[in-house]
Amino acid sequence: MPFRKLPVTDDELLRTMINLIRAYDRNVTNQPDPLKQMRAFTAETYDRLKELQPSFEKEYTERSGALASQSGSTMLKNQAQRKLKKCVDHFFMVLNLAIDREVYNPAIRAMYGIDVNRKNIPIVYSHSDLSYWAQNIISGETRRITDGGLPMTNPSLADVQAAFDDFEARHREQMKLKNNYDLQQEDVEHMRRQVKETVRDAWDQVEFYFRKDKPSSLRRKARNWGVEYGTRKGEKPEESTE
Repeated sequence: MPFRKLPVTDDELLRTMINLIRAYDRNVTNQPDPLKQMRAFTAETYDRLKELQPSFEKEYTERSGALASQSGSTMLKNQAQRKLKKCVDHFFMVLNLAIDREVYNPAIRAMYGIDVNRKNIPIVYSHSDLSYWAQNIISGETRRITDGGLPMTNPSLADVQAAFDDFEARHREQMKLKNNYDLQQEDVEHMRRQVKETVRDAWDQVEFYFRKDKPSSLRRKARNWGVEYGTRKGEKPEESTE
């Protein structure tokens, strides 16, 4: 037995509102012959749909744009993150190799916040981890060069600093756009309940209007007003005509 399938996604909600408005316009607003007008739902519901639809579409569109911007920013931040992680990893690899060649004393590791006997590259799990070790390299290398040490290369202090600055800038931008998306999402969620209630009211009125028809005829006519029906698993889809 077919069942009424209320819209679930915001895209479906928007499409359903548009279909309801178009059906009312087709059968009432743009029908010059009063005898042929068919008011399957009330003028009050129509006015409510007309009020909500453009506002919901605006919020929906703005949220989609905010999501696209956030996604693009996240991609750039991830690229910057990978680049900085390579700089951090390679710096400590080169440092350890230099210590193995006795170019530096193992005690130099302390300048970068590492145990003097630790040969492993610091493990990075998060943004804060990466920032922590990058800043340790920058501050330690700056102090070591200031004290007269030869600059490390491949990567150099300038390489790490540039990668760190880019990563932090990308991260700030991504967080700003994420916050903007969250606000847009809240605006959509705020309207969603009103939209669902209005659509449900309109569908209830449509089905009540055609209540005296046979069930299959009721559903066929209701579909012309934007009401949607689904079938359960194993059921044959219902023909849209009598």
